[in-house]
Amino acid sequence: MRGSVLGCVVRADNGALVPNAKIEVVRGPGVVRGPASSPGPVVSGDGGGFVLSGLSEGEGVLSALSSAGRGQARVYAFDNASSEVTIEITEVPGGAARGGGVGQTKKTERGATGSLRGRVVHISTGKPVADAAISVVHGAGPVPDIAPLTDSSGWFALDGLPAGDWLLRALGPSGETGEATVCVSAGRVAEMVIKTGA
Repeated sequence: MRGSVLGCVVRADNGALVPNAKIEVVRGPGVVRGPASSPGPVVSGDGGGFVLSGLSEGEGVLSALSSAGRGQARVYAFDNASSEVTIEITEVPGGAARGGGVGQTKKTERGATGSLRGRVVHISTGKPVADAAISVVHGAGPVPDIAPLTDSSGWFALDGLPAGDWLLRALGPSGETGEATVCVSAGRVAEMVIKTGA
C-alpha cells in the first residue's frame, strides 16, 4: 500500500493561500501522482490546497513554485495513511522565484506538531494484529478526527499531533485490547508499540 499527502501552500510573510503553485518532490518518498480527477501535474487549487498520492513510505522534501516565489517543506509519508504538510512560499523582490528554506511538516497556529508511527502486536505471541482500531484515550491537544486501522503488518500512523504525551488504545478484531503511552515531539516521528491481550 502507498500513502498520500494533503498539503497547503501559503505565503511565508502573511500566511495568505497561494493558488496555482506547481508541486514537486525534491527527494523521496517515491512515485507521485495527483488525484484521479486531475491526472496532470500537481498544482495547488484556488484555496491553496493540493493532494499527492501513490507515495512510498519514508521522509521526503516537497517543493512549491509559483509566480510569488518558491518554498520547500519536509514531509513523512506513511503506508495506507494520509499526512499533512504546509509549504511556505518566500517572495523575492521583483517577483522572481527562488529556492526557499525547508519548512516544517504540519505547523499550525497552535504551534508545531509531530507524527506518530505505531505497531499493534499480541502480548503473548508478539505477532502483528491486523485491522485493530486505534483510538486516543487522552492527549496533549485536540484529538484527530480519524481512527486508523492497522495494516496487515500491524502498523498505523497519526499525523498533526500537538507535542506532548498521548495515551492510545487498540481494539483488535477479536475484541482484544491494549493501551500504551508515547511522547510526541514537534517536527519528529515518534514510534510506539501497543500490546493487546484476550
